[in-house]
Amino acid sequence: MSLTDYESELVVEWLNKMLKCEGKYLEPILDLQSTVLMKDVCSMLKQDVHVFTFSVDTLEDYISKKSALSQEIPDPVLALVCTIFVCSKYIGEQDIKIKHLTIVLKKLTGQIYDPTAIKSAEVEILSTLNNNLPINNNVEDLKTFVAKFERECPIKVSIIPLCVEIMEMLYLTRKEWFYSLKELYVNTKEALRVFNKLIRSRFYLPIGILIYAFRNTTYSKTLSVNNMLEDFAKGSQIHVDHLNALCTKCQNDGTLYTSSVLRTNSSRILEYNNNRYYFFTEVALNFYSAFQFCKLRNMELLSIESAEENTKIGLHLVEKGWAGRRFWTSAVNMGVNKKWFWLSTGQELKYFNWDKGEPTGESVPFVANYENCIQARHEGNRGFTWNDLNCFQWNNVICEAPVTCSCKAPRISLPEF
Repeated sequence: MSLTDYESELVVEWLNKMLKCEGKYLEPILDLQSTVLMKDVCSMLKQDVHVFTFSVDTLEDYISKKSALSQEIPDPVLALVCTIFVCSKYIGEQDIKIKHLTIVLKKLTGQIYDPTAIKSAEVEILSTLNNNLPINNNVEDLKTFVAKFERECPIKVSIIPLCVEIMEMLYLTRKEWFYSLKELYVNTKEALRVFNKLIRSRFYLPIGILIYAFRNTTYSKTLSVNNMLEDFAKGSQIHVDHLNALCTKCQNDGTLYTSSVLRTNSSRILEYNNNRYYFFTEVALNFYSAFQFCKLRNMELLSIESAEENTKIGLHLVEKGWAGRRFWTSAVNMGVNKKWFWLSTGQELKYFNWDKGEPTGESVPFVANYENCIQARHEGNRGFTWNDLNCFQWNNVICEAPVTCSCKAPRISLPEF
């Protein structure tokens, strides 16, 4: 459907505004485990991607200001949850109550928070930010930009949901891709100035996301993506090389779905029995975040089906100097006759390799103070042994996938026009 004259005027006005009104240059602070936790909490509280991105920006602004004041954040989890609470009041569609926050906080920490403590944390966040929240238009800019393209191009199925999902993934992993991309511009002061301007541009991410989306759907067969990129570059006043660098970085490095560390260091990958194991020794997460971390990368959290597989992984840890590190498996005890299941496969455990004296904890389903998950580590001559553990403890992550898996975003089939 083509645009009416009035709609065209509005779009031109919006585009001119985007060109003139740049955003701020802010370097990411939150690591992956923090952004994953923030996304989990947004999901628990039924908040959309707009609230999520707004909350990430707000929490980073809050952390920066506290750091400038040389003040510590006494309860980071409370601050994170309350930041989402604050942001939801501005742009959220669901009416969150403090009682909802107490439930979420208990799930996350096992502690019961007094409502006055939650309210005090909210007030303190607003006070630190001088009631001036860094409201961003990233999601709305993206939707408007893609909608404009869709109205001018005969696409039968909207690609907006996919583009919003990519935006969400970029926010989850932005510390990874931001600094990886920045490395391309560190050689000169002029190059860094250009990078600064790119990040502040309100066109940079929307164009990159749209091009990435088309390159990873069946539309890549029917649309001239490179010609589109040239047109976008001209309209946004961003050189095509910079837009290509963003798209290529996400595409080739697998930034959205797998760690760039793994793609440049094959020693972090173990292949065994048609499976590929990815060792994320630089990542520490609780069990639930670790499970989602692998899922987001089109992989599964580690499941061990045999003594041979267990030994193979343990020997790899020793060979690479990672003995002593502790890793999550996907094993959980759901309280059904105290049986253990692999959450990644749904299968009951047939093989165990408990360390001496384990398991030690009492298992009560979904209660934070009990040991319902299994951690594995290689200790001395005991080999790769297992220990039941509180699921909210932090451990490193091993994800696995079939050798044939690219562990990137799966290609999405959309109807062709």
